Amino acid sequence: VHDTVAALARQRPDAIAVGFDDERLTYAELDRLAAKLAARLTAMGVRRGDIVGLLLPRALKTLVAKLAILKAGAAYAPFDPAYPLEHLSYMTQDCAPRALMIDAESADLAARLPISAERLIDIDAAMAGLAEDNAPTGSAVAVSGGDAAYVMYTSGSTGRPKGVVIPHRGIVRLVRAQNYVDFRPDDVVLHTATISFDAATFEIWGALLNGARLAGIGDRTLSMQRIAKTIDDERVSVMLLTTGLFNLLVDHPGGRLTSLRHVFFGGEVASADHARRFLAAHPTCRLTNAYGPTEVTVIASTFEVPAEFRDDAMPIGHSIAHS
Repeated sequence: VHDTVAALARQRPDAIAVGFDDERLTYAELDRLAAKLAARLTAMGVRRGDIVGLLLPRALKTLVAKLAILKAGAAYAPFDPAYPLEHLSYMTQDCAPRALMIDAESADLAARLPISAERLIDIDAAMAGLAEDNAPTGSAVAVSGGDAAYVMYTSGSTGRPKGVVIPHRGIVRLVRAQNYVDFRPDDVVLHTATISFDAATFEIWGALLNGARLAGIGDRTLSMQRIAKTIDDERVSVMLLTTGLFNLLVDHPGGRLTSLRHVFFGGEVASADHARRFLAAHPTCRLTNAYGPTEVTVIASTFEVPAEFRDDAMPIGHSIAHS
């Protein structure tokens, strides 16, 4: 994964890779920052095959941290700070991360988790001065497609949460050379998923492994009005929403949404009525119902909803490529 981002940084260094509220990073800047952070993580003892936890909000620094962890040869384990303490305690005990990256807002929560203080890394302190640091970073750690890229915990609805280990090839299979989606360098991909929801994998790496731009919305500013405004202001062309959020967007009276080219929804049983209403309002936009458990890397099958769809029950379609 990180090799692909580095190659894109060489090919399109000045293209914007990510915009988060008022912050912007080009592909060259993102790759350079992540490489420098990876060097610091390596100096702190992070090695190939380790797990590094992220107790962070949806933010630009979190994206840099994910890429840096991969460059260090490790796998990231995202933990939503909004989760109950018991839930977070179980997950951190279960995967025993080499380190846990935190910020000022999650520091108090981290202090209550079963992880020693010396394994806590303040991401803001770790990233301080990185942009001005001219020291050589060295090359990224070599990994294979079968090496772990991230550990994502399921909801635990049937008992204890289960940590699913996803390899690099799982991410690449999801967003590169696919038959259900056509990511383009001029696309703008919306990022609204929390860091511990695997839809974030589609959003982040769908953009960053295809030279597109990721448009993120700050963790504490998510609302239907903000989503619609971001789509319009940033000219978002591709997005994946939970079915519930998609239904709310269809019901929301604001936003022109004319830039949308392909919209995905999933995670719950689809509402055929909302799908029909969306297509009627946006006839040039492709609309796809996506299905997949965490274990298969986000999406297993898709059904592109035709304009003439009239059934009450919506299928989950057919297996995507490389599956």
